[in-house]
Amino acid sequence: MFRLRSRAPVLVLPICGLLAVAWTLWVLQPARAEAKDLPLEEQWLQAVAGRKAAEAVQLAAKMERTEPDGPVDPAYLKIADADAFDPSFFSAKWDGWDYLCWYHSYFFRKLARHVTEGRQDEVRALYEAVRARVDGNEPAGGPPVAHWPYYTWQSGHGLCDRQAWVLCELAWQLGYECEVVYLTDPETGKSPHTICEIRRAPDRVWLADPYLGFLLPNVTAEMLADNADLLEQVWPDKPELHKAMQHCVRLTPAYPQSYCPRDQRLARRLCDALGDRAPRFGEDPVERLQRYEALMQAGPGPAPRFPITLWQYPWRVLLLDMAVRSGRVQGAERPGSRE
Repeated sequence: MFRLRSRAPVLVLPICGLLAVAWTLWVLQPARAEAKDLPLEEQWLQAVAGRKAAEAVQLAAKMERTEPDGPVDPAYLKIADADAFDPSFFSAKWDGWDYLCWYHSYFFRKLARHVTEGRQDEVRALYEAVRARVDGNEPAGGPPVAHWPYYTWQSGHGLCDRQAWVLCELAWQLGYECEVVYLTDPETGKSPHTICEIRRAPDRVWLADPYLGFLLPNVTAEMLADNADLLEQVWPDKPELHKAMQHCVRLTPAYPQSYCPRDQRLARRLCDALGDRAPRFGEDPVERLQRYEALMQAGPGPAPRFPITLWQYPWRVLLLDMAVRSGRVQGAERPGSRE
């Protein structure tokens, strides 16, 4: 009897522990089964929202087709080569850089909806949010930083081109078409300032300068350039900007990952399955540019005369981010990139 009693605690504790574990597994099992039963697109969205990069990448791979890609657009090869990216960048497997693009898109879609909730003028709401959040100062010193729009928003610091990119990213997530606009000094070829142009339809256009502070509804870049009084009103005592506005260029602000066929296919599948809950990414940059050109041609004001092209800067940001994360000064440790 004594021996039985002395052994009872030894036997009961493990049994109780096993029962507790079994009960916990039984309780959690329906929830896990339910999560696994969700469509892959829903699982992907939950993984991105939960900042589960590896899981999101794995789910994207499950949704990917096995057929080989067709030839890469020569314009894409040219813009990638300008920053020393090998053509294999376009056919590489899914990785964390794809996830970075997905999460940034998800973040700005969620933010844009929050900022514009209850507001009739969505563009003004977004413009005011950027003005309130991001100042024109940049901390002196410190390590190099990849100035993605997400970083600019989170840090609260950014110069004119970065603020314009943030505003474009916010508006784009709500279905607007956007172009960064570089003012160009005709003598040096350099840009002294950057603004942006936003369109929703041929007759709905805004010109915005979140850095120096103006939002002009129903005004295009050409209309501002042709109006000396308006130039002085928005940029008083800045003749260098008035002059540079006569030689500006529109630039399509697409993440490098959106040039890749894999991201374009994934984006289409997600849009079909998730509708307006899908973050906006992976739209063919050339098609974006052509769509914007069509809006300009059908829009108000003088005929568009300023050139429009793909924006090189996001590729340089990606290259810098790769270098920073790998601890190197130049280059990047990623398949599809070379020094």
